[in-house]
Amino acid sequence: MNTSQLFFSVACAALMLTSCTKFEDGPAISLKPVKSRLLGEWEVTSFSGVGSEDPNGWMEAGNFVLELERDNQGRFTQEYNDGHIEGLLFEWALDGTQLALDFPNENNPNWTFDIERLTMREMRMDADSASSLTLPGVIWNLEKR
Repeated sequence: MNTSQLFFSVACAALMLTSCTKFEDGPAISLKPVKSRLLGEWEVTSFSGVGSEDPNGWMEAGNFVLELERDNQGRFTQEYNDGHIEGLLFEWALDGTQLALDFPNENNPNWTFDIERLTMREMRMDADSASSLTLPGVIWNLEKR
């Protein structure tokens, strides 16, 4: 293989890899699969976006933690400032950039999100469904614990 063919092959491979990012914002190339990056405990650092007049007002009540386990089980925990803790169990599924949380309790509607950014340490997702905590258009900013 001559030098120009090698250069062309490397350039094509680099172009294909960098254009295959799954998320709107985030690393173009990751050696770690999406599910591996998604697993673990994620603490909500802020809420923003449309769909709520004061999305960050929710943060005054305490911490919100989203835990995603390997077996597609999960837990959403509200850790209130007074020490009170509430948790909701769910099953989760990822389809492309869509994260679905399926709560078995009929009083809790299922939540869906469009993941816009996912790295090993941070995630940003846009709520696609309404619930008691979030409305469509509210952006969740999370950091890995």
